[in-house]
Amino acid sequence: QPGSHFGALCGVNHSAEGEWRWKHDRDALTSEQAKVRAEQDAKRAAAEERYKTRLKRLTWDQLLSETPFERWVTSPPFPNAKFTGQARQTIQDACIKLRDLGPKPRKAEARSILKACVQWFNDADDRAGGVLETEEREDICAALEELAYVARHKELVHEIDEWRTW
Repeated sequence: QPGSHFGALCGVNHSAEGEWRWKHDRDALTSEQAKVRAEQDAKRAAAEERYKTRLKRLTWDQLLSETPFERWVTSPPFPNAKFTGQARQTIQDACIKLRDLGPKPRKAEARSILKACVQWFNDADDRAGGVLETEEREDICAALEELAYVARHKELVHEIDEWRTW
């Protein structure tokens, strides 16, 4: 019927309370919501700042000492162990190839290595039936971004999205 909506049974109390508060306590409700949004924005900004600082200080040795896709340990929701191992190796191999080109490789060489890495993910995802979902895509893009930054070609980050099919 008009004016009604449906939701999960577990959300009934929240929906009813929200409706009541909207009608009877709107100022306090909107103030609380604004506070929650401000806290979330502050957390997001702090995380972005930490990441920017990481990118500025990142080295090949640090990248090689880390385990890519560390949170991909539970399958599902993440790809299986074989896929994850191959994905880690692909990122590590790209890191080594870029490092071996010297402190600032030519852009064309860096592009070629990064593009080959993206192509591996394109092909592997196709073979695995499309296992790369939002979290995996974010992790892969972050790893590729870090490679581009340490190679001193951060502008290549914008090209990565054009190469990928996942």
